[in-house]
Formats: sequence, C-alpha cells, structure tokens
Amino acid sequence: MVAADITLVSTNVLGFNPIKADPKAAIAQRKAATQTMPGNIKNLTSVIVDISKLMINLISNNNFYNGWFTTIEVYKTGIHYTRKFGVLPSLATFGWTKVIKNSAIINTSTLGNIRIGGGKKITDVTEWVTLTPGEEYLNFFGPEIIVQSLFPTGITKYELHSKSQKGKRLI
Repeated sequence: MVAADITLVSTNVLGFNPIKADPKAAIAQRKAATQTMPGNIKNLTSVIVDISKLMINLISNNNFYNGWFTTIEVYKTGIHYTRKFGVLPSLATFGWTKVIKNSAIINTSTLGNIRIGGGKKITDVTEWVTLTPGEEYLNFFGPEIIVQSLFPTGITKYELHSKSQKGKRLI
C-alpha cells in the first residue's frame, strides 16, 4: 500500500460513517437516485427500437435483417419470431413440428407448387392445401405439418413465419 491508497480508504470510511449512523437517510438518498430509472429505461427502449427500424431500412442483408428482427421481437415480447427458409428438391417431402397455428407458410418459388397438410406422417394427412408460386397460407392444421413439393423437374423454395420456438425438422 502506498499513501494514496491509505487516503482513499480514509475518505471512504469518512463517507460511510454518516450512512452507518443514519440508515434512513441512506435509503432516501438511494430512492432519490433511482427514481428516474423507469423513465430512462423506457426512453432507451424507444431509442433502440427506432435505431433498429432505421438499420433495417438501410441494410438489405437478409441474414442481418432476420437476426436483428428476431432479437428485437424476443426483447420486446419474450416470444421468438422465426423466419425459416428452405428448398425442396423435386417431389420431396418433410415433416415439421412446433409450428404454431396461424403461422404464415409461403411458396417463394417462381415455378412449382407445394402442398401442406396436417400430421406427423403423410398417412396422417386428411386434407391438403396447394400453394402456387408466391402464394401464402396461414397454418390452421396445428403444430405438426407435412410440406411436399409437387414440382417434378426442379427445386421449390418455401418460407415459414412463426411466432413460436424454432421449428424442428422430422424427416
């Protein structure tokens, strides 16, 4: 220890003695110091959201956009907002679980149809909905769906927008 350290400790002890003698004054002092915190947090949250909107408008990078959008949604609501992109080879099929009702499923291909049905396996599906290129569908089947390409000669693309935990591929 050097002389400056001893002076610092002495100063802190002198500052602590009145608080030790009058704890109510210390509590009042703390309340006064923290009284403005909720307003400051609200203002800061508003600034973060405004900045994120500006950044999204300025940047056209899909990965950055999706990551930022998901972060803001989780921050604001605690709910994960998933945007899942994928491709289906010709006539391929896969099952998806944990898809919340009213999630949007979009056929983002320029050619080729896909179809969607409810169930864990193809044999469970009792009704199919066919999506043409660019068409959007709100899932009413429930948490398990089957997605199938109807395009025999190429690849189809799809997109899922879901306010839930991330979908899990089964097949």
